[in-house]
Amino acid sequence: MTLRNYERTPAGEWVPIPSDDSSFLSDLLADRWPSTLPRPPVEPDWDRIPKELQDTPSWVLSTGSEDLDGQRTETGPETGERRPIPPDGPTRHPFDVITRAMEGLPNLKGFSNLKPPLHFFLMGTPFTAITLAARNPETGELSELGELVMHTLDTYGQISQWGDVVTFVLRGVSRFGNLDVGGTMVSGANVIIHPTGVRLPGTPTTINDRQEQLDSLCGFLLARAGREAPQSDEDLSAR
Repeated sequence: MTLRNYERTPAGEWVPIPSDDSSFLSDLLADRWPSTLPRPPVEPDWDRIPKELQDTPSWVLSTGSEDLDGQRTETGPETGERRPIPPDGPTRHPFDVITRAMEGLPNLKGFSNLKPPLHFFLMGTPFTAITLAARNPETGELSELGELVMHTLDTYGQISQWGDVVTFVLRGVSRFGNLDVGGTMVSGANVIIHPTGVRLPGTPTTINDRQEQLDSLCGFLLARAGREAPQSDEDLSAR
């Protein structure tokens, strides 16, 4: 048996959602974690999202995965209707505006009818996120690289709804811009993350200042991949 999408029954039991083998979600999950055990997804806990993020008005309601007259769209918290994303990026709101809107719009649901993940736009904030698929969702164990990143940064880390992806959020700016080094994403400008409020055990509850550690980690990741550190916008775009 491979991993499939799950839903919760009225009795509170998690059961696989029937689907054919051509299901995109089924294929995605099966590719990530072949399994002999059913795995319920991780349900977001909005109340436990770090206060540093809650207090930053950079929250977005949904994102533009759908097109409207050829333009990417976002969802307006006032009506729940989709609208074109402005030229300068998604419209950002205070945390409470987005949570109230999502609770009042029942059509906005995550997979398996869970609360959907919230969207936080990093641009213009003092935060950088480091994201990697480094956790076994069945055992909770981190990969060797995941452990190294966790202990190097010593800042808040969260578990994604999928259970296998972890994201660490810190105060600091990547000197190399946004990086994708062997599947480890270092993101700041023009990137949206999905805070779940499900803290990774062993990480602090706070988002800490970690500029020196971020610089060190980026250097390590680039060296590990046999890549030179990009020095300019042209170098960044070439990579």
